[in-house]
Amino acid sequence: MPFDQSALVGVNPPLFVNGDLLLSWEGTLPAGRIWQIYIDSRLADRTPANNAHIPWPQRPGWFDIGSVLLSEANTSFADSLPARPRTHTTLSWEGGTFLDPADGDVKGFRVYGEATPGGGIDFATPRADIPAYTARVVTDGFGLGGFGLGGFGMSGAKYSWRSGPLASGTWNWAVRAYNSAGIEGATATDSDTITAPPAPPALYDDGVTRLKYTVVNFGSVGFDEGGFGLSGPGQAQVKLFWNASPG
Repeated sequence: MPFDQSALVGVNPPLFVNGDLLLSWEGTLPAGRIWQIYIDSRLADRTPANNAHIPWPQRPGWFDIGSVLLSEANTSFADSLPARPRTHTTLSWEGGTFLDPADGDVKGFRVYGEATPGGGIDFATPRADIPAYTARVVTDGFGLGGFGLGGFGMSGAKYSWRSGPLASGTWNWAVRAYNSAGIEGATATDSDTITAPPAPPALYDDGVTRLKYTVVNFGSVGFDEGGFGLSGPGQAQVKLFWNASPG
């Protein structure tokens, strides 16, 4: 088995120690395996311990921790790392007057999507309406775009659109160009798989509370605390309770 995270129970908050980033985690390393640490899909370290000192990154990064066979300690499994949590889709396309060779009448683009992953694209209500040009300045045409974009003697301009936060699942999208009369052209489709972080814990019945707690063993004294014959200040244990995440 290559890179595997099944032995990883949890990761502790990182610490800044002597100019380095100290990573530590919980888990029992299986026999014959070693931990690997990746930063932004780059193999950064390997260790048999449940901690590692990493040079302080120049910018925020994404860390992956898992175990591999000892014989594969120096092998990079960057291509098979788990997908990073992601909550947005970005669509990109080429467009321009070449979409209407006869009149060059392209006013804008409408983006259509789904209400839920796999629920079917709703073509009745656009998610976005993107103008092809601003201030009537045409940004595509011969010599203005990349080679081979658009029809002969024409070239395309680049457009993009970013969605709002999305739930996990495979979302389907469509983009249609339209002219000054509002008539739409051919449909270009795309799909994207979102792996979003879990949602916050579900609310309790009051509709406000997500976290509850109780205090137990209040006033008890820990072993060997307070000195011989002394009672010490007393201790308490706080237990936290929350509902499962809805997704």
